[in-house]
Amino acid sequence: MNSGDADRARERLKAAADRLATDAAMLATASAPAREAGLAARVADLRRAVVTAGRAGIPYELIAHDSHMDLETIERWITLDDLGPRRRPPEDGPRITRA
Repeated sequence: MNSGDADRARERLKAAADRLATDAAMLATASAPAREAGLAARVADLRRAVVTAGRAGIPYELIAHDSHMDLETIERWITLDDLGPRRRPPEDGPRITRA
């Protein structure tokens, strides 16, 4: 991918991470089903953004920084995506590093 693709991937990654952080506070007051569905959707968006950034050639350390996640989760998400849906183990969720 070219640098424009990488720049757009980083923008999407940062936006997805910000959306998850912002919406998590709002969803905290929602009913349990709404909270779970909302958080699951935001995490899925973030995961797609992480994988896209990895495919764009962005270094994992930079993806971890931009997403406020730990490097281990970044590596696992990208590696599991490369395995395909039939070979993925159950997901245990992201480890968010932002306070």
